Amino acid sequence: GKLRHLWTDKNLHLNLRMRLYKSSVCSIMVYGAEAWRLTEAVCRTLNGANASMVSVITGQTQQQEATAESSTFKLVRWIRARRLQWLGHIL
Repeated sequence: GKLRHLWTDKNLHLNLRMRLYKSSVCSIMVYGAEAWRLTEAVCRTLNGANASMVSVITGQTQQQEATAESSTFKLVRWIRARRLQWLGHIL
């Protein structure tokens, strides 16, 4: 909540705001996601939380952010990519 002034600041470019969101919010929100079971319910919950937060940054509605084709940032895809990267380090 303390970063809300950054998300709504139109002087910052959208790419910068999204990079800040990924590094500050997403990295903390998905801590330990390498061991999570990504069931359908977990994916829906993550996508819903992500859509509500990203909608503040982009100015779109939550429904627009939640749709698969128009989503600005896909959190579950990002988690899966991090899991594969983690697996590559382990192997």
